[in-house]
Amino acid sequence: METLTHRPAMPTVPLQQNQLEVINALPDAILGLTPDGEINFLNRSAEVLLGFNSSELIGLSLKNLLVEGYDDFNSRMQSLFNNEEVAATATIRIELIFKKKNEDKIKAEVLANI
Repeated sequence: METLTHRPAMPTVPLQQNQLEVINALPDAILGLTPDGEINFLNRSAEVLLGFNSSELIGLSLKNLLVEGYDDFNSRMQSLFNNEEVAATATIRIELIFKKKNEDKIKAEVLANI
């Protein structure tokens, strides 16, 4: 099973080139999402795992990539976003089934941090 790491949103301050190089060198697939579930970043490992280029996914809803599990994931994430006391340190772990570009399915354990 693959592991995807979800980051809810990239910082509003642009990442420095060296920071992007480190994130892109990580073996884990990393997706950045807005609070509404829109993809706003993915690293090279995510591109390789899913078979998409960043330009094909940026701006799309995560729901477009999932075969199942989105409603549960979204519900849990919204609960965390709405609970300011736990949001700063919250992590959820959930299994989701993603649809790759070639239509294959891949089960992934997702660690989502707020």
